[in-house]
Amino acid sequence: MELFFNHKTKPPRTVFVADETTFMQTVVAHNSQQYTCYFGLQDRRLDLTQPGTNNDIVTVKWLYLDLDPIKPTKELCSSDEEKALALEAAKKITSDCIAGGYQEPLLMDSGNGFWLFFRIPGIVINDDNRAEIAARLKAWGQKIA
Repeated sequence: MELFFNHKTKPPRTVFVADETTFMQTVVAHNSQQYTCYFGLQDRRLDLTQPGTNNDIVTVKWLYLDLDPIKPTKELCSSDEEKALALEAAKKITSDCIAGGYQEPLLMDSGNGFWLFFRIPGIVINDDNRAEIAARLKAWGQKIA
């Protein structure tokens, strides 16, 4: 698994781990140094040793939305009112998606807003269908927006 670590004053880091124990140890160690951790939700090629791209995704298992208030700069944190509006939007999207046949997504606080993670049956990605799947995912996101 590929992990990305960002810090306010230190250079970003990319770390590769092979198992859950190492994943947790690595995240905790970086978190204690005030790094923010990101990782890819989708399965990627197992032989990655360099930072990956979307072309390295081999299975799509999650659809996700990042719901943040529109801010003039990234440095500004959401106000309580803005965050409450983001939660309201997340709940509305959840309700609409459940009514449309989706399973209830995971709702997570992202700091400035919320994430919705929809678990789906795995879609295997290869060179033959990569462009089609990317177009379908983009269309799904635009439909939700």
